[in-house]
Amino acid sequence: FANPPDDMVLRMFEELGMPLLHVSCDLKPDETACPLGFFWEHLNNTDFFSGCQAGSITKCSNENPKYPVDFWLYDDRLTLEVTDPNFAKNQFPDKALLAGQMAYWPIG
Repeated sequence: FANPPDDMVLRMFEELGMPLLHVSCDLKPDETACPLGFFWEHLNNTDFFSGCQAGSITKCSNENPKYPVDFWLYDDRLTLEVTDPNFAKNQFPDKALLAGQMAYWPIG
């Protein structure tokens, strides 16, 4: 997940009126700084879909997601992976992705 003020394209989208979610960096007890800096927030599925156990993500994924968004902008370098129907069904079953509510973001 990227932080809008730190990317010129996301910042432009926001300045033109597109509402964008700003990521937070939730530090784990043993961390002193945001992993990968503040621009990128990396989460595994069990952290994003809290309350879900590994292996049951597809069953409870939309009960309590960390970021309940209705549209995803994905890094254009991941187009082939994200647009594969199996990605939303099996790897990242967020309700917006399952509904096809996504577009690529031309990073940088």
